[in-house]
Amino acid sequence: METRDLFYHIFEASPVPTVILQGNYPDIRVLQANAGYIALTGRPSHEIINTSFFIKEPHPGMHLEAQGLSDVEQSIKEVYLKKQAVKTPVQKFLKPLAAISGVETLYFEATNTPILNTEGQIDFVIRTLQNVTDIVIAREKEKQKDAKLIDNERFLRETQKVARIGSWEMDSNNRFYWPDIHYEIMEVEPGTEITRDFGLTLLKGQRDRDIFEDLYKRAVEKGDYFDVELNVLTPKGNERWIRFTGKGELVDGVFKRMYGIGHDITKQKLTQQALEDSRNRLETLIQTVDGIVFESDAQTLELIFINGHVTDLLGYTPAECIRRPGFIDKLLYPDDKADILSQAFKQIHERENYTGDYRVVKKDGTEVWMKVSVSVIRENGAPKWLRGLMMDITASKRISELEHIEKQVLELNARATEPTTTVLRTYLQGIESIFPEMICSIMQVKNGHLYNWVANSLPPDYQAAIENLEVADNTGSCGTAAFKNEKVIASDIANDARWVNYKQIALQNNLRACWSQPIVNAGGTVIATLGMYYKSVKWPTNDELKIIDRAVYLIQLILQNRSDLELLEEANFLMRQSQELAHFGSVQLDVKTRELTWSNELYNIFGIDKTVKPTIDLYYDFLHPEDKDMVMARIGNFFKTHEDFVSEERIIRPDGEVRNLRTWGRIKLDHHGEPSKVIAAYMDITQSKRIQEELAASETRLRNLVESQTNYVIRIDFNGNYSYANKKYKEDFGFANGTDVVGTNAMAFVQPHQQQRIVEVSQKCIAHPNQVFEAELEKYGKDGAIKYTFWHFICLTNSAGQPAEIQCIGIDVSDRKKAENERERKTLELEQSESRYSDLFHLSPQPMWVYDVETLQFLDVNIAAIQQYGYTRDEFLSMTIKDIRPADKLGELYEANEKGRLQKDFFVGVFTHKKKSGERIQVEIKRNTIPFKGKSAHLVLANNITERLIYLEALEKQNKRLGEIAWIQMHIVRAPLARVLGLIDILENHDNDPVDTAFLLKNIVSSIHELDNIITDIVRKAEQATLNLS
Repeated sequence: METRDLFYHIFEASPVPTVILQGNYPDIRVLQANAGYIALTGRPSHEIINTSFFIKEPHPGMHLEAQGLSDVEQSIKEVYLKKQAVKTPVQKFLKPLAAISGVETLYFEATNTPILNTEGQIDFVIRTLQNVTDIVIAREKEKQKDAKLIDNERFLRETQKVARIGSWEMDSNNRFYWPDIHYEIMEVEPGTEITRDFGLTLLKGQRDRDIFEDLYKRAVEKGDYFDVELNVLTPKGNERWIRFTGKGELVDGVFKRMYGIGHDITKQKLTQQALEDSRNRLETLIQTVDGIVFESDAQTLELIFINGHVTDLLGYTPAECIRRPGFIDKLLYPDDKADILSQAFKQIHERENYTGDYRVVKKDGTEVWMKVSVSVIRENGAPKWLRGLMMDITASKRISELEHIEKQVLELNARATEPTTTVLRTYLQGIESIFPEMICSIMQVKNGHLYNWVANSLPPDYQAAIENLEVADNTGSCGTAAFKNEKVIASDIANDARWVNYKQIALQNNLRACWSQPIVNAGGTVIATLGMYYKSVKWPTNDELKIIDRAVYLIQLILQNRSDLELLEEANFLMRQSQELAHFGSVQLDVKTRELTWSNELYNIFGIDKTVKPTIDLYYDFLHPEDKDMVMARIGNFFKTHEDFVSEERIIRPDGEVRNLRTWGRIKLDHHGEPSKVIAAYMDITQSKRIQEELAASETRLRNLVESQTNYVIRIDFNGNYSYANKKYKEDFGFANGTDVVGTNAMAFVQPHQQQRIVEVSQKCIAHPNQVFEAELEKYGKDGAIKYTFWHFICLTNSAGQPAEIQCIGIDVSDRKKAENERERKTLELEQSESRYSDLFHLSPQPMWVYDVETLQFLDVNIAAIQQYGYTRDEFLSMTIKDIRPADKLGELYEANEKGRLQKDFFVGVFTHKKKSGERIQVEIKRNTIPFKGKSAHLVLANNITERLIYLEALEKQNKRLGEIAWIQMHIVRAPLARVLGLIDILENHDNDPVDTAFLLKNIVSSIHELDNIITDIVRKAEQATLNLS
């Protein structure tokens, strides 16, 4: 075979598409093209060879893009200019497919190599097309993968920025490596080198530095895990709270690094601190309330909270009250318990809140009155909790009851026919009913001895033992009090020296304490004693001492008035005022002689000695300057009209004390109709006046309280007219011109369609006084707009118990109405949102599921997950996420859950899963935390990346082999090819003898065989790389 034929066969058999170009630029023609090039064009050879290159290349069947044509022309031009090999950029070709209608996209890299003659001019250009389609596709896939990684990294950075969380690492040289988010959180200049020492300077206090040093030591020495919250002060002076979690890593016992997560929890910490401060303020407020603050279960009444005042007021510690079933039963007074509980449960279920006065039993067994105000807290419309306040009203309750009893006693005493004993017995019975632990006794003093007078509850054998007791020192409490004319308190009879000779009979009758006070007549002589016995050792309180003084005074008054029948006969009209008596004195004036006669008590009232002779001028001197003119005018009118009078005046006693007096006056006429005697009575009402002023002030405070209420308070008479309306009601519903609504008809403010409802509720109120009825009304406001209101109607009664007027307390529930409407709208939106979520979840092409954070149980799963794993929906919902993990990969699950707990919400990871068939797959998990049907759950998206991982592994192997091929092509192929070209040049251009020619041909053949082996090896490796990739 001749040399040219040999080279032609080599050229033709080359798997690399090659074309030989000849001519002077730009007139370039195709001299020759091998089979690979012809096949690539899809056209017959005669249409390619000996034709213009720039017209035929690229040939129409190859469809080179416009930019590719420009690159080809530029590369050829550059070859002729530089006379050296030039590569063109990778070009895209669309190769027609013969079997089917269509094209195949290929990518080629062209090398244009010039062949120079002896004069250095280009004889022809060898253009080879290297098929780099697989490389381009692989690179494109790598670009997509890189873009995906970039997106993931951006998403991670954004997630970290939003969550203010990021990883960190410290190496064995104590250098920290931070993501950008930590520089932002710590307010450190980006790029600053972070060392352990620098990190310590960021910690605010020594406590935090000590904590860090300790966890650092444990992490370095043992690789311990840690989770701490540290207080940081940034270089800009801002305080941060950072939660650091992580662990140390040891290799063969040597510390390598410490790593973990840092989370900015400043906002949560500040919120937590604010809540704690608010709670502390509330607890302080509760403890400072002068009463018992409590919270209890609305169904069982079992206490779940009570403040420390329960110890002060009832004797129980909070621990003795809280979570103690039956404690409320024990607390309530036995005789009242059934009615109280019945009414309480009724009010709990019918009303939002209520108030009541109840008798309760203290820990020591004594009885007290408590005012209980309760708010009912509801959940889903049902009473859930009771929160309220208990105030001790024992003193005021007893004073009120005592005043009522005293009124009855004074009315009874006003009846001359009633025996004194009956009056006194009635009074003692009343006192004992108010103070059940008290046993009262009145003993009469006669001829230096004591005699039982009235004792309703004192044991008969004890009364017999003390009958005719001598009035002397150390003769018990009553005998000693009568003897010394002073109050005697024997708090412990068993150990009191005054009871040495009498304690045995007292203790036998279970009498442990006795307080006694003498009762004296107008002349100061002891006529009786009042004794108060107790069955336990007891010291009197200030309130009890006041009760004793009050009782003694009233008894003294009764006895004085009963004994002074002559004064009673002349001043009978004064006795009709006996219910107002307290510090009562009388005066008589003989009009003709102008002589005044004062009672002893009147001297006491005016604060002067009984030796002072009273005169009219003296009386005038005592009058308060501001009242003197009024009194003198009243007396002048009195002598003109002869009419009885009642008035009030003030006097100034010698000690400077101002006293208030109430005066009753009557004038007696002689048979000529002329004044002969004036009878007047004076009662010191200073104390009651103060009480009245306090009550007036209290009434004012209560009125102000009502007026300042955000609730509405009105009263309506039986004609439907307003008799009262508080400020809030007038502001919202009064007349626009400011006219008072009081006196106008209430129906004018009610919408017509609800007026019949008001009539019906009012009729029910009147038929059932003191019961609460409810109504919800739409009322016209001042501006004409409708307000939605909720009302409690109750019919109030007069002192005779008859219906008097209707009281209504209402609240503005417009916001609630709006909230209900808004809630309905939100509910509809939520249903629509849930529907969209369901469609998005179940129709997603990506496998997704929801599982319980605590139990790991599947809660929901979409169709794509069912298809990917092979389980049915019912099977999934009966499984946990552990069931789709291979047994040897459960450790990854637990570790991922722990990491997920640290990362809180968003989590990404790659894990091995197991299908129902047992096939293992690699999945990329993206997980976030969501609420799901009242549970904390994780939403998971599982992307099957098994094929992608296999492909990437194959791609790496192919890249390695392609690198080997490229190296072979660049280095090994060039050596034999250069030898062949050189030998051919010698044969063509030099005269050789037959021996040289044979030698040259032998070397050419040898080089060609070497080149063939190299090309065969390249093809084999390329095919193997392609097979591995596929």
